[in-house]
Amino acid sequence: MSTIASLGAISDSLDTAAKLLRVLDKEKVTLDQLLLPVNNRSARHRLAAFFKAGCQFQEAGVPTRPGEMLYTLWRGDGRSAEQLLAAANFGRVWDYARMFVESKDFPISKAAEEADFEMVEFDHDPGTDEVLAEFVKRGLERPLAEDALRFGEKYPDLQLERPIVFLHEPWRVPDGCLRVLCLGCWVGRRYLGTFFFEGRWGRGCRFLGRRPRK
Repeated sequence: MSTIASLGAISDSLDTAAKLLRVLDKEKVTLDQLLLPVNNRSARHRLAAFFKAGCQFQEAGVPTRPGEMLYTLWRGDGRSAEQLLAAANFGRVWDYARMFVESKDFPISKAAEEADFEMVEFDHDPGTDEVLAEFVKRGLERPLAEDALRFGEKYPDLQLERPIVFLHEPWRVPDGCLRVLCLGCWVGRRYLGTFFFEGRWGRGCRFLGRRPRK
């Protein structure tokens, strides 16, 4: 290849890269997010698979077993709890939920990783112990509190159907009770709320558990 042809190829590559960066900037992708595939082996493999599949993916979840869906969230993207809450764009945030998210007790992951989740449902009103026992039976892990915000952002329509409960490490509210975050809908508005950790749940509730990758 001649020098001129080589320079032309380089120019075309830079032009393509510039177009891609402009699109990413328009979508408000940060530099830290852009570098995730560089610094994370799992992210590199997922990105390669995404390109090989013709940039096709299923936004509302990926089927795992018949009747079940797998939902994927990114953790450790550098955003604060306040930024995650704003991005989720809930129609209402109940007082205890806001107090928890804005407190120093609200944990945020620093390590960049993808996490897969599935929903657990019951045909009766389960207690928390029963739900956690079902998690163990299925090989699921408990979610983190931040997953409620990330899930609300990525899958906003799902909470319009029925409540989604996150049995993360519970937060002790000022009155001494233990509470966890939940997503739901009230008069057509999506909300972020909390509910008692030690109690029973309505059969309409769904519980999000993390599915470890093998």
